[in-house]
Amino acid sequence: MEKIYGASAAQDGVVKVSNKSYILFFGYGEDSMGGYNYRHRFDHKPTVDELRSVIESHVNTLTQERIVGGYRWKGKQVWLSGENQQNYTSDYLAGKLPVKVRVYYPDADASGTVAFIETPEELEDFYHGMVAHVRMCIEDGWSVKDSVDYDNLLNQIDE
Repeated sequence: MEKIYGASAAQDGVVKVSNKSYILFFGYGEDSMGGYNYRHRFDHKPTVDELRSVIESHVNTLTQERIVGGYRWKGKQVWLSGENQQNYTSDYLAGKLPVKVRVYYPDADASGTVAFIETPEELEDFYHGMVAHVRMCIEDGWSVKDSVDYDNLLNQIDE
């Protein structure tokens, strides 16, 4: 799905453009460029299953992006790739210190900076914060997916 700027609110629905063109609008967000909705084009009238597939795939992608790039520890962004999550979990379970954590500063280059977790208390704080962040992102994703009324999206199409 692609971002379409100029929105001020969610406009969830499917619009019939022509007999062979339908557009799904979904979600709402804001960033430095303003408010936006997401858009997906179909070359036919979509089915509920097609809408569900597109929307759930999109929400899963946004959830994963939020997990990976949205965790902050001590005010710094931490990159939580799947591999990093596994490594941090292993370090926590083993009680291994010091732990290297790559943190990112907004104005720094993309390589980031390495910080070290030196104490068991810091390790516990970091790990529990990471787990809470991941759980919150997943729960938020499920909440979005559960709130979609796919039949209503299709019923909005003017034939």
